[in-house]
Amino acid sequence: MVELQGAYLLLVHALCNCLLFGRVSHAYGVSETQENYRYRILCMIMTFTALVGSAARLLVGYGLSLFL
Repeated sequence: MVELQGAYLLLVHALCNCLLFGRVSHAYGVSETQENYRYRILCMIMTFTALVGSAARLLVGYGLSLFL
C-alpha cells in the first residue's frame, strides 16, 4: 500500500528490509534448542517498526491528500 501511494523507493525498501530481517531473526531465535530471547525481541522491534512506519506513512499520505 505504501508503494501504491507513491512513497519514496528508499522508504519502501527500508520497511521491507526491516520486516524481512525481523522475520529471519525470529526464525533463527526460535530454531535454537536453547532459545535466545534477544533474537525474538529484535524480531518484535523490527516487525513493529515496519508496521508502525507503514501505517504512519499511509495516514500522513491520506491526510495530505485531503487538504491538497
